[in-house]
Amino acid sequence: MTLPSLMVTDTHALVWYITAPNKLPAKVKKIFDAAVEGRAAIFIPAVVLWEMSLLLKAGQIRLAAPLEEYVQEHFFAQAISILDIETEDIQRAHSLAFSRDPFDVLIVAMTLRVDCPLITADGVMHEHKPCDLFWH
Repeated sequence: MTLPSLMVTDTHALVWYITAPNKLPAKVKKIFDAAVEGRAAIFIPAVVLWEMSLLLKAGQIRLAAPLEEYVQEHFFAQAISILDIETEDIQRAHSLAFSRDPFDVLIVAMTLRVDCPLITADGVMHEHKPCDLFWH
């Protein structure tokens, strides 16, 4: 099986990779590992970073370092980088109707812009398939 060389990650996939990698299917963990080693690339939508911030503030997840330090040390290393929100993402998100979750809709809009698979286990996304998905 050949893994895609460029992907976008949903929030839960990134959080699980950081905090509980055993929750990930083997091929998903493998793509994250490949990105950490520079053999593949993963975009982290800025909205995913925001959602992680909210989870940290709510005490639902913990990182080994403060968020700013963690992002600087891990999200710009090798082939993992932040994907900034652009006006076209907001316009595209406005036209998407697969979910009521504004984070998910914006993540999909950003994924469509860069035209690569989205790493997600989200049931609503897998049901509606608003973009190319990568999980099982």
